[in-house]
Amino acid sequence: MSNLLFLTAKQVADRWAAVGITGTGDKPISVKTLACWRSNGDGPQQAVVRTMGKVRYRLDDLRKYEKAAFGQVCDSPESSKTVHEQLQSHHRTMSDSTNRQAA
Repeated sequence: MSNLLFLTAKQVADRWAAVGITGTGDKPISVKTLACWRSNGDGPQQAVVRTMGKVRYRLDDLRKYEKAAFGQVCDSPESSKTVHEQLQSHHRTMSDSTNRQAA
């Protein structure tokens, strides 16, 4: 079973900042830059998902982009912790849903 995890643009920017990925002038890549990239068809386009007016990035596809663009996957201890917390929350939600259906 595959666990799909999604990140917000802020989480992507923070993820890259945590491992030292920078843009022009050695400044961290911002949420605004990610929005410009989406508009121009640049950046991690394959990872972008738009749903109900919100933009999210599929983590698996984002990791593929990072490997190709930066030569590394940008899983810092902090971003891994966030992903781990999301995964735990997802499992709790699925478990609660299953328990309600069984009752």
